[in-house]
Amino acid sequence: MRHQAAVIWLATAAVFTGSMISRRSDAPLGLNGERSVRPYRTPPAPPASLPLVSAPPLTISYPDVAEPGAWPTTGRQPAGVLPRPTPSRLRLTPPRVRLDAVASSFAGMRVGIVGAGIAGLACAEGLTGQGHEVVVFDKGRGPGGRMSTRRFDTSQGEAHFDHGAQYFTVRDPAFQAQVSTWAADRLVAPWTAAGIDAYVAVPAMNSLVRELAGRHDVHWSTLVTGVERHDDGVLLRVGAGEVHDVDLVVIAVPAEQAAALLADTAPDLAARARAAVSEPCWTVMAAFAEPVAAERDCWAGSGDGVLGWAARNNAKPGRTGPESWVVQATPAWSRRHLDADSDAVTADLIAALSTALGVTLPARIGVAAHLWRFARSAAGGPGVILDPDRGLGLCGDWLIGPRVESGWLSGTRLAERIGTERGP
Repeated sequence: MRHQAAVIWLATAAVFTGSMISRRSDAPLGLNGERSVRPYRTPPAPPASLPLVSAPPLTISYPDVAEPGAWPTTGRQPAGVLPRPTPSRLRLTPPRVRLDAVASSFAGMRVGIVGAGIAGLACAEGLTGQGHEVVVFDKGRGPGGRMSTRRFDTSQGEAHFDHGAQYFTVRDPAFQAQVSTWAADRLVAPWTAAGIDAYVAVPAMNSLVRELAGRHDVHWSTLVTGVERHDDGVLLRVGAGEVHDVDLVVIAVPAEQAAALLADTAPDLAARARAAVSEPCWTVMAAFAEPVAAERDCWAGSGDGVLGWAARNNAKPGRTGPESWVVQATPAWSRRHLDADSDAVTADLIAALSTALGVTLPARIGVAAHLWRFARSAAGGPGVILDPDRGLGLCGDWLIGPRVESGWLSGTRLAERIGTERGP
């Protein structure tokens, strides 16, 4: 029987290896001259031991299509695009016994995630933990998204600014457990100046995103221009005419960007995303020659005035560099000044900071301004959206509420939903 088990393994590995031949990096061009990108997968390592099955003798069959109820279904590949091998399921008859150690090698999907923010990376973490192959695309030059950190040189050295999300809070038990793990790994630290439940990533807000992104295959500076459904999966079109063939696409970008991507493929989902309107935010980053004579390290405003938030960035845990302040306008003021000149915005926000703190500000040694058009997401929603029939999933804070925690929860829950829909 041990001899039979070994034969089973060799046959399975041979079939798997043969199915990978079509995934060559020098694949022929597809529609409109694009290249269908689907890299080699390493054949599965043999399990430590295989189960012994009693007589009668075993026979092995490899169905040409997925078993009933499997998701997504298989079908015909569009002309001009490399066919993708269909994962077969190993059947042993009689008796009907499945060698789970071998069959699990074929259970994974290839998932494309658009957006490498906290939601997309949380989803990637969950999906890879289930054994799926994940590739992530982000139009940004590097990690961060709305947890970005800006740096520029000054006469006193490099100044650092968390010019997106200033901190995050912890409420959900699952997120609390995750933050505890991050804290133990020294990726985050409490920042009590902003509240008893406030945390920041260290040594910068984008450090956490950089750490999470480093665990996955992330393509930076890559703009996804189209999502197209076909019988055997989904095509992701990116800049420079490249095409990626996947089983499922996860859209993990702000609602307005999700709506644009889904306008042709899923107009109903695009309409739902379009209804979740984000608030803009003008942000000014200012470095000063001397410390600002303010008793507090952060200041919060409200209403439709100029100043919505200000923080001494170099006072956050793990930060270094000269005196650096992040000054953010209220959503209402930012909305009224979407087309304003950045110099005029800088002057207004610096003046508002001086007034709010009641001090004369020192000389500036560096300044910059940035407009976040989709800074604060809408509040409320279903948490996640999953459409298995069209191979689409959506996650992000706009489906729960405008917090970093919401983005992580949405991405994590979408991965769980995908695992539930996919089944064992």
